[in-house]
Amino acid sequence: MSALSARFCQIVPAPVVRSKRLLCGSLGGTHGTSLHDEPLLTYCFEIDQPWFPGGSLLETIREAIVVEFERLVVGPTIEDQFERFLRGLNQSLHRIAEAGEADWIGGLNAGLFLFADDQLYFAHTGHIPAYLVQRGTIRQITDDSQPSDNHPLKTFGNLASGTLAPGDTILFGNTELYRELSLDGLRRVVSSHTPAGACAAIIRELRRSKNAAVCTSIISVQPSGVATHQEITVFQLALELESAARRVARTAKPHLDRVVHGTKKIAHAVSNTAIAAGRGAQSTSQRFSEVAMPAISKAVTPLKERMPNLPEAPALPTFKPQLPEGIERISARRGRLLRKRFAFLENETFFHHWWRDRRIRLLMLSTAIVILIGVPVTRALVRTSPGTPKAATATKNPQLAQAEETVAFLNETPSVALFKKAQIELTTFQPANDTEAEQLKTIWTTYNTLLDPQLNATRYATQSALYPLGSSRSSVVVQGPVAIAAGGTETNAVASRLGATAPTGIALPAGTTKIISLTRTPKAATSSITSGLTADNKIIEFTGGEAPTTRLATSEEGSFATATSLQNFGNNLYLVDARAGMIWRYPATGESKYGKATSLINPKRIDLKNMISVAIDGAIYVLKADGSVVKIVGNAVDTSFDLKGMPALLETKARPLQIFTNDQTQSLYILDAGVRGTTFGTAILHEYGKDGTFRRAFTFPMELNDITGMDMNTTTQQLWLLQGENVYEFKLP
Repeated sequence: MSALSARFCQIVPAPVVRSKRLLCGSLGGTHGTSLHDEPLLTYCFEIDQPWFPGGSLLETIREAIVVEFERLVVGPTIEDQFERFLRGLNQSLHRIAEAGEADWIGGLNAGLFLFADDQLYFAHTGHIPAYLVQRGTIRQITDDSQPSDNHPLKTFGNLASGTLAPGDTILFGNTELYRELSLDGLRRVVSSHTPAGACAAIIRELRRSKNAAVCTSIISVQPSGVATHQEITVFQLALELESAARRVARTAKPHLDRVVHGTKKIAHAVSNTAIAAGRGAQSTSQRFSEVAMPAISKAVTPLKERMPNLPEAPALPTFKPQLPEGIERISARRGRLLRKRFAFLENETFFHHWWRDRRIRLLMLSTAIVILIGVPVTRALVRTSPGTPKAATATKNPQLAQAEETVAFLNETPSVALFKKAQIELTTFQPANDTEAEQLKTIWTTYNTLLDPQLNATRYATQSALYPLGSSRSSVVVQGPVAIAAGGTETNAVASRLGATAPTGIALPAGTTKIISLTRTPKAATSSITSGLTADNKIIEFTGGEAPTTRLATSEEGSFATATSLQNFGNNLYLVDARAGMIWRYPATGESKYGKATSLINPKRIDLKNMISVAIDGAIYVLKADGSVVKIVGNAVDTSFDLKGMPALLETKARPLQIFTNDQTQSLYILDAGVRGTTFGTAILHEYGKDGTFRRAFTFPMELNDITGMDMNTTTQQLWLLQGENVYEFKLP
């Protein structure tokens, strides 16, 4: 029988509706893709009346499904692979139950349907009816089943399979679907429409009842190679049923949120600036009184000594008012006070001694001169940190002195605005001599001492190991004790062993162009296999070591899509085209061979044109140029994911460079390479949870000021940073 392809569409409800929790989705093939090249998996999970609506069950199931699906390879062993898939899913359910979330046991309705070659493999639990529509007739292919002992490890205990033929259509959904539409009505709709058309017709019926809890999947198979036009594969039921007013409000909300967020940031910045200015003025005034006033007093003292006969100014009269006993007494007292004050002014002694005397005028003039000269001098003194000798102050560059003053203010007012101001002053200053360089280093150390607690950061003092490369590179992969690097200005690849004095060149096949990106290849028998993407869109696979070997890997069509970098997960290869905003997935079909590519996204619906880096753990995390991250699960964006909880100083990334995660860690790492071309490095490694919540940050020695790449081993907690001709190794705490 000829290979088959699939056309499919799914109606996905909201996660929580009508006291239900629902999870529906699909993974794998696209329209027209042969099921011989890539399997298609659709699934639906439903929990009625959950005790813990906010539990982690469905989210854990979704992540487990995505991870396990990536390991499937179409071939004679696909049924055994699907059994392992189900065992892995059962183990995930068992871990959830052991953690205390067990209300779903006995109340879970779920089904998983895998299409590969001309076969259908499926497993289900509870009541999740599935039907085969064939030549105008419909018949049920599932029964209502439940594990006999309700044990989580036996949730999916039975696997069934069947052979598909061109024209067959599989329909399945939760019980809400069959409550709203009759079985005969579903047969007529499915028989007379494409999957997308049938889903659209079902939604029109659902608009009458406003039932947003319906989950439906329709998959039609046909001979591979039959021309088909692209159709929508997912309908979000909550969006399809919402009113026009709510749709307008939902469309406008992101724009309003940006306006509100911008307004809050401006208000926050103005508030910080005002507070900093007030505290700065207060600090300057206090230091002026402490430094300048003694100097002024010292300057005035000789003048007073030369005029010993200078009469003292008459003391001002003091008054001790008593409580009034009446209006007349109050008026009389006020009159007496005014008369006494005027009498004092009319006293001839005041004008004679305090103004007409030439010596007094000389004293006042000298005091004014001292103040005019003392203020600038005092400001220069204030710029120095407490305890700094005057000799050092006199030789300090004014720009450097200003940076030191800002850092001194930070010790009293650790505001976001002052931290940013200090960083600009320190990173833009270029020392003219060794003395200035040493002064700058001292101020920079003080600045980082104040900065790291604000970032919740761990600062590395030194690296634990070093791999020399011999020339500047832009991409690195570390396999055991060997670092393999490529890119930069060189066309070849190089391997450097820990402790070696010189790197080892890697002999690539004749005609190989420049390697622009590297990644690990876990599908190989050993862990030392590395894949490289060349400038002419070829894939090179090679081992690293003292005498590395190479081999060329091509797809069955002999070429790969245009890409700027590559990733590897499970048995599949991913090519990332940052310019076009595309991600291509190549399923492995044999040793050094890959099947036909499928596009994971629709660029008209998901804009990834500004992506910088991609990481995969089953889900795909895309780092964009503005520092934001887009999480893609299946073929859709996870709208609930966002980076959050980071300190205010980390909300903006200076130069996002790389994102890293895998299925062996619960963390997501983002490398911000920092401000380029500065004397000191400002790179920061952010660590987030898989839900986007900030955990901590890592900062690095000051000499790492132009990082171009990184690699990690989350099992051994090792981090490698590539800068210039060296790879620096660090140990994560």
